[in-house]
Amino acid sequence: MRFCLFILLFSMLCLQSLAQFHGGIGNGYHKMSSNETQYKGGSGKGDNMQSTGTVIFQGNKGQGYSKSEYGTNTFSKGGSGGGSSCNCEGMQLKISALPIHLFYFDAFCDGENIKLVWTTASEINNDYFTIEKSYDAITFEALNHISGAGNSNSFISYEYNDSEVNEDVCYYRLKQTDYDGKYSYSQVISLSCEKTNALDFILYPNPSNGEIFLRLTGSPEQEIIIIIADLHGKKYCQQTLPFISGDIKIEEARNFPKGMYIVNVIINKEAKYKKMIIE
Repeated sequence: MRFCLFILLFSMLCLQSLAQFHGGIGNGYHKMSSNETQYKGGSGKGDNMQSTGTVIFQGNKGQGYSKSEYGTNTFSKGGSGGGSSCNCEGMQLKISALPIHLFYFDAFCDGENIKLVWTTASEINNDYFTIEKSYDAITFEALNHISGAGNSNSFISYEYNDSEVNEDVCYYRLKQTDYDGKYSYSQVISLSCEKTNALDFILYPNPSNGEIFLRLTGSPEQEIIIIIADLHGKKYCQQTLPFISGDIKIEEARNFPKGMYIVNVIINKEAKYKKMIIE
């Protein structure tokens, strides 16, 4: 009986020294001193690893990203969501409207003067124009002010005569000023009215309601050909005339459909063309 008890105690001590478990509360991987055994447990086998993850970017419903500029026209796209995401609700882009749409700006020699003509297709808060002149295209001086139309969605024509001209090259630009004092400049145009036989012409009023005049400049002393066609190339008028220093009324324009036309003036194979609008 003592012998059996001794054997039992000895066996328990041996098992205690050999069967040393490492681990925590849950099932998983256990290591024994003599070998390694994998136990089944939970929803997996062997090494179990569970993690709820880390939220890198948590989005929610909000204003998101917005970019705005001066103006009144707004485009937006909104949305909402969650999780690792970027939610942009009300992404806005505001586009400013131009104060005027300058359709046409040109200068012509008109006898002893230089005639400046320009046409706007639309105007927003346009107070006035300032005609500026330069002889070197660097330093400009104001010649005069011409009142604008304020607000308009139709074509409006303007003109100004510069009587202080010589044979030097003159540079011109328009300064447009709003009611709030903001201003912008047109492109710079140039002209020299030295005595020459070079051909040029001016159309006025342009746009027109059907009554339009053509004035030739230069002294070619040859016949001229006038051709008027639409933007698709359809010819509406063709005339052959002697050179006339005064105004030529284009009678056929009264019957033209509303739209844009190209007026070509040809002399000795040299052609000049300009746009014309019938309202």
